[in-house]
Amino acid sequence: RGYGCVIFGLVLAGGQSRRMGRDKAYLEFEGETLIQRAISRVEPQVDVLGLSTGPNKERLSEIDLPRIFDLEPSEGPACGILAGLAWARASGGMSARLVTVPIDCPHIPFDLVRKLSTEEDGVIFASSGGRHHPVVGSWPASGLEVLLDAFNKGERKIDRLAEQLGWITVDWPTDPKDPFYNVNTPEEFTALTPTP
Repeated sequence: RGYGCVIFGLVLAGGQSRRMGRDKAYLEFEGETLIQRAISRVEPQVDVLGLSTGPNKERLSEIDLPRIFDLEPSEGPACGILAGLAWARASGGMSARLVTVPIDCPHIPFDLVRKLSTEEDGVIFASSGGRHHPVVGSWPASGLEVLLDAFNKGERKIDRLAEQLGWITVDWPTDPKDPFYNVNTPEEFTALTPTP
């Protein structure tokens, strides 16, 4: 792909789906479940794709991808990102990068990895509509120790962890739709618009 390093992708699927009232992974949109849709959009863009299911070793076990588990107790998506970075570094070395996407963004763009692959050393977040999306980003495996140190001192917010390495954003247009629209509630799922 010409990015100069191994790009690992990680689908973050470790949430509890409490507000949705059922497991978001199996919601169907345009003929695919959300987990299938995330995989089909991201897998062609990366060298290796993994699946983060939090600490739950049984959930989504039918999916044939490397499974990345949080250390228990799991404390939000930062745990999945750190576990993914450790996996990327062990498999791809210090120069590897990890691109993370959440399971609940059905319109993840097909140019995501290309646009997040700049010459920056730090963290690169996607943004749209005037706000950045901390769960959609590119992380350098070389920063793992710095991030773990902040995490072990109690930092759980993804933005604040990323500040340890410095972060920038890459913007996407929201016309005809926001590519990072995410679904947390039945109402948000019902409001999904078809892919143009």
